[in-house]
Amino acid sequence: MALQMIASLYTQANDLVSAEKYYKQAADLYVGDARLEMILLNNRGNVLPKLDQPRRAEAESRKALALARKEKYANLPQMLTHLARARIDQREFKGADAAIAEAMQILRGDPSPRAEAAALAVGAESARLQGDLARASRLIERSFAGVDLAETSFALRDAHITAYHVFRALGRNGLALAHLERVRTLGDDAAALATSASPALMAARFAYAHPDLRLAHPQPQAPPPPPIRTPGPAPPPASAAPQHSPASPPRRLPICHLRLHPTPYPPRSYRQCDS
Repeated sequence: MALQMIASLYTQANDLVSAEKYYKQAADLYVGDARLEMILLNNRGNVLPKLDQPRRAEAESRKALALARKEKYANLPQMLTHLARARIDQREFKGADAAIAEAMQILRGDPSPRAEAAALAVGAESARLQGDLARASRLIERSFAGVDLAETSFALRDAHITAYHVFRALGRNGLALAHLERVRTLGDDAAALATSASPALMAARFAYAHPDLRLAHPQPQAPPPPPIRTPGPAPPPASAAPQHSPASPPRRLPICHLRLHPTPYPPRSYRQCDS
């Protein structure tokens, strides 16, 4: 999917040569996924006419259509519109009008304002190139019905160019100038986007070229959990009296008496202690 993302960024930046290159690489690489293959073929069918390669665009659009019909995908009108655009560039107007008619028939049963506006604009371009300005005017007016010209995206740039040529040829210079101014504004926006998208493109291309390269960044380590302290014996209450072991009975001291020793010699005293 990285290649498809790079191609999409180049498309938004209006670098269609690089966009087609990466769409082709993605189509060659991702084989076996029918839906992804269809999307890539459809994208190439949209880009190639703008690179003056309508035959290749038609071939890619036909492959996308075949897959879409087989898998019963819902975006047939968009693919038919891309096919019509490629046929117009080859001046195959009958085939282009047939593709637009089929797209409009599908949209009547499953409406999509965006897809319908795109189909009407391509139909208007076919009518203009065939010299049917009245029909071209009706179709391009329906394509831009209810649309604020100041808010359109780059995807409508070709529709604005068609509107400019149609209204200028009809002498409706005010409308022609409004569409021309929007074309210029969208071109400026695309140039600004190309500048702002450059870092993203560089990062995407680097990531694709070096899928195994990862920048090592030290990860902060969580602090160890605090040690678990087991509760010890609770201290005695402050008001409690200190505990003592039972007192031993007091030791009986000997009682000593001073006696006189009856001897003929000068009397001598001695102690006699009773235990």
